[in-house]
Amino acid sequence: MLNYENIGQRFTEVVNSPAWSELQEKYNNCDDIYVLGHGGNMGVADHTAIDMTRLSNGTKNAMCPGSCIVATSLINDTSFEQWMAVWLGHRTSTRTQEQIERSLVYGISSSGKSKDVINALKWAAKAGMKTSLITSKPIAKHINIKGLTQVVLGADYYHTAEVLSLLLQYQLTHGS
Repeated sequence: MLNYENIGQRFTEVVNSPAWSELQEKYNNCDDIYVLGHGGNMGVADHTAIDMTRLSNGTKNAMCPGSCIVATSLINDTSFEQWMAVWLGHRTSTRTQEQIERSLVYGISSSGKSKDVINALKWAAKAGMKTSLITSKPIAKHINIKGLTQVVLGADYYHTAEVLSLLLQYQLTHGS
């Protein structure tokens, strides 16, 4: 049987953590959400963005660069490490500063080492956006992203982290 690392208990621990409360507050106080991930987490991020918008009854506008055309075009024109930051720049180019400040960049990473996601979070923080990261492993201590809310899942397997990340987005939406 596949090991999901006691996902129910893990879910409860995460939702009752101070980091989760901080993320929930950021989510509740934003209008636009930019959801980022890659690999299996890109699928989770794309699904998350759709459901955050659909289930918010018009109060949240969530988006994800989930199209392979968007990703490969931007990767080709920039680099793998910068394409998400470039996508954020394009998506926010017509936003006012007030709209930027009411935006949340919501990254998902199983490893905590996703350079494209981390660079996009850095870009967002510098632009004045709220930032968060759902990650199985914490990002390196030398990486400083001002105001980042980091929710660490502590899972050993990618499949546990991906499934838990999807479950948590429903809790986030329900909590608003």
